[in-house]
Formats: sequence, structure tokens, C-alpha cells
Amino acid sequence: MDKQQTLEHVKQKLFIASETRKSPKYLELYLNDCCAFISYETSTRLLCIEFLIKINDIERAERHILDTDNSECKDELTILRTMLMNRRGERCDGHNLLDSVDTENLNAEAMRLYISALEEYAEFEKAFDILSEKISKYNNDNFLLSMLVRLYDEKIIKAELFNKREKANELKAERENISELLKKSGADNIEE
Repeated sequence: MDKQQTLEHVKQKLFIASETRKSPKYLELYLNDCCAFISYETSTRLLCIEFLIKINDIERAERHILDTDNSECKDELTILRTMLMNRRGERCDGHNLLDSVDTENLNAEAMRLYISALEEYAEFEKAFDILSEKISKYNNDNFLLSMLVRLYDEKIIKAELFNKREKANELKAERENISELLKKSGADNIEE
């Protein structure tokens, strides 16, 4: 694999690890992989920081945020800071900072982080509404599609829980369409 393929491979493994939140041992394997590549490319660095936050390695996450060039990814770093604040127990301040993010001009990477941060704050409905509305703007980005599938799963479970069978079936059909888009792009392995 060349450098770009290796980066894509590490990013995909990191994304899956973060999304599935496997056991710490499983996560540590990916973390070791990622840290070897952290200096290469900004989006891999951002994934690594998010990953560190999700496994509560706050000190290392904070250090990498400080070491990242702010001019390249200001929105992304702001969003990561909100996730860090939540983990440090500064939930209210973090939530206020997250609310100040302008979602209109976020690139795909920043949008992925924004959705992830909303989930950290248990804002699943808001995450779903924003992502389902804006997904086409990002040319059906594989990582965002994968997140949308999971958010559909959350809504389906909720609908079934409240015996809204018709709504659940409607959501399942919509989810199937999103899954098909993922398969067509050859990215069904992301949806693990």
C-alpha cells in the first residue's frame, strides 16, 4: 500500500473503532496504528484526536489539539474541544460552544465531527435532522452515510418502542435506501 492507501486504511479502521466503541484492547490496537500516522495528514490527526476523546485519553487528546495548526481546521478543532469539555464535565460550556458552530459552511470532515459531538451530547434528533437534510451537499460521503444509517437505527428503535409500527416501517424503507447508496459506493465495510 502507498502512503495514501495506508492513510485511508487507518482512517477507516479508526472510524469503525470510534463508531462501534469496541473493548479498550481493540481500541488500543487502532490507536497505535493511528499515532504512527498522526503527523502526516490533518484529517487523520482529527480522527485520532476524536478517538482519544472517546476512550477518555483526555491528556493526549488535549496535547494533539494544541499541536494542530488552527488555520487549517478551525471548525474541526472547535468541535473537538466541545467533546473534550463534555468528557471533562464542562457540559454546559461545551454545549454552548457547540451551539455557536455555523453548520452552513462545514466541510465533510467538520460535519462528521459535528454529528459525532451532537451524539456525545445525546442530541440524536438534532443530529438526524441536520445530517438527513445536508447529506446530498456532501456528495453522499461514505462516513456521513454510515453515521446516517446508525441514526436511522436509533429512530427505528424509538418508533418501535412506542408502538409506532407505520413510522418504523417508513424509517426502515428510508434506511434501506441509504444502505444501498453505501453499497453502491463500495463502502459497505464501513457499516460494521
